[in-house]
Amino acid sequence: MESKTQFASIESDILQGIYHALPVATFVWKYQNDDFHLIGFNKAATEFASNQVDQLINKKASELYKSQPQVIADLYHCINDRVSFDREFTYSFKSKEQEKYVYVNYIYVNEDIVTVQAQEISERKKLEQRLMASENRFHSLADYALVGSFIIKDNVFTYINHEFESIFGFTEEHILGKRLTDFILEKDCVLLNQYFAESNRNSKHRSCEVRGIHSNRSIINLEVFGSKKMLNGKEAILGSLLDITEKKKAESRLIEAQSAAKVGSWETDLSNLKVYWSDQTFEIFELNKNEFSLTHETFLNYVHPEDKAKVDKAFKTSFSSADFNTIQHRIITPKGNIKFVEERWKISFNTNNEPIRVFGTCQDITETIEYEEKLALSSLIVNSSHDAILSTTLDGIITSWNKGAENVLGYSDQEAIGKSIYILIPQELQDEEINITKSIKERKVIDRYETVRIKKDGTLLDVSLTVSPIVNEFNQVIGASKIMRDISAQKASEYEKAQIMNDLIQRNKDLEQFAYIVSHNLRAPVANIVGVTNIFKMPDIEPKEKLAMVSALNQSALALDNVIKDLGLILQIRREVNEQKTLIHFSDIIQEIKQSIDYLIKSEKVVFEIDFSEVGQITSVKSYIYSIFYNLISNSIKYRQTHINPIIKIKSSLAENQIVIHFSDNGLGIDLKKNKDTVFGMYKRFHTHIEGKGMGLFMIKTQVETLGGRISIRSEPNKGTEFKIELPAL
Repeated sequence: MESKTQFASIESDILQGIYHALPVATFVWKYQNDDFHLIGFNKAATEFASNQVDQLINKKASELYKSQPQVIADLYHCINDRVSFDREFTYSFKSKEQEKYVYVNYIYVNEDIVTVQAQEISERKKLEQRLMASENRFHSLADYALVGSFIIKDNVFTYINHEFESIFGFTEEHILGKRLTDFILEKDCVLLNQYFAESNRNSKHRSCEVRGIHSNRSIINLEVFGSKKMLNGKEAILGSLLDITEKKKAESRLIEAQSAAKVGSWETDLSNLKVYWSDQTFEIFELNKNEFSLTHETFLNYVHPEDKAKVDKAFKTSFSSADFNTIQHRIITPKGNIKFVEERWKISFNTNNEPIRVFGTCQDITETIEYEEKLALSSLIVNSSHDAILSTTLDGIITSWNKGAENVLGYSDQEAIGKSIYILIPQELQDEEINITKSIKERKVIDRYETVRIKKDGTLLDVSLTVSPIVNEFNQVIGASKIMRDISAQKASEYEKAQIMNDLIQRNKDLEQFAYIVSHNLRAPVANIVGVTNIFKMPDIEPKEKLAMVSALNQSALALDNVIKDLGLILQIRREVNEQKTLIHFSDIIQEIKQSIDYLIKSEKVVFEIDFSEVGQITSVKSYIYSIFYNLISNSIKYRQTHINPIIKIKSSLAENQIVIHFSDNGLGIDLKKNKDTVFGMYKRFHTHIEGKGMGLFMIKTQVETLGGRISIRSEPNKGTEFKIELPAL
């Protein structure tokens, strides 16, 4: 009551002054005739409406806000429900033809009056929109970034991108709203919060390494970047992170590798020549780091006396160079071991270009030096060998080539290395290399395998081949080492011995044959002659008996003469082997034979089936080839079956540098079960009802073998005979 009394005592003009002095635009609406009429406004309202509000006095709300029914609805809500309320809204002012964001306070005065206070907030809304757009752009860019991005507000995650999900293995729904400690090891959260707190004060504090917890409960290493920022009026942490788990593993492997490689590091302060060594460097020098005082001079005490001056000079000379320096030298450890080390270092200079510090590495290369010495010795041995020594990959590419290989095969190392091993292998032997490679992959050693290789000039070379697998440090077969020994002289000697042996065997056979001829074919006529001669010495022989004895003597002499002629013919064949060889066409030989026995061919109705399509010629002794063909053809006609017409088939082919000639007929045939061993014997006859001496097959075999060939036979009685003759193609 007291306040009402005091308010009532205030004069009307004072209230009017307060009303107009209010800084908030105030409008008075009166409800009458089911509509609202604008009946008043203060000075702030005039400014709010850009000095055009007086044009709206006494205007109805239904006319002014026809397109904004929400305003009319708010006025009715205030008067009907007798409530005061506020709202943010976008109003269009027709008087100014523009839209503004306003904060509106509807005040219920009485059943007829509603006061509306409006405050423009356009700038604030625009700022909020820009902030929201900026955050949306951040989200849009961050969603598909290759680093994990996040926002933390009120200590919980409010945003994460796809990469963040991928790094931790959780979905967005699982992470949002959770705290940092749910995903970072607790002890590392302290470190991370300290980093965020210091990041605004220390621009050099660029990142922080912590350990995270993956969805599979494994520990992941993370590098975090970020800082605290104000976001929409609230403090937030904006950051990103990288999964460096593999990087950490790689660093760990690098340390292990350096230890395995026996590499240490060191530094020297040039102001006082004090030296820092890593643990691995101490291990190389076999020194206890807790008992050894490091300086450049104490380091020199362990350098081999013969290398000390060289090392000290190289170290001091390097002060004028900004490049890396390298030197290899020996050291003597306290245990008396001599080691080879390689020092690599670089000088650091100050702004005045003065050397201030040296940093470098020290590697124990003792094993490498020893290996290189062994390799050099091995290389010397390999290159001094007269044998061809080379290596290949499993694909057959030549990777090494010694001097012996150059001398034996004719290719220099520049010509051979990088080429295929098949340049050395004849076409017909290339499957051999496939089998060799298969054996090498199975870790088998091929020892003294005799074969043939091609030299650079194209000539063939007999070699003895030894092949062994090459194995790497992982015990994997990666290639083959090959030793080729030239055995052409040995082969020639063996061939010569074989030829001599074959000649001796043949001569022995000839002697046996001559002995057989002498004992069987010469002895009978000689015995007859001796007997007849003894009869002639008898005094009481009758003239008629003498005449009969003369006839018998004549027959024996003729038989003896025939045998001597046959022996002469055989000897002539042996001598004629050196007759000049010429190119002979098989078709020409057949034509000459047909002309010489034309009457016999026609009278016996002989049918020839000739096929020289595969090979039609040979370089050989023509008289022998003619004799072979003639005897085979004449025998086929002579020993024909009388009830059928003779058919003679002759075909040639080429197989493994041999010309093969097949002769077959449909004649009487030979029983090979009985005569297999004597079929090519001298004076052997198998059909006594036909006149002959039994010299034909013997002569054919003799001529074929004299030409360096061989002959074989297949035959059955009354089913014909087939001869297979193989002669050298060259």
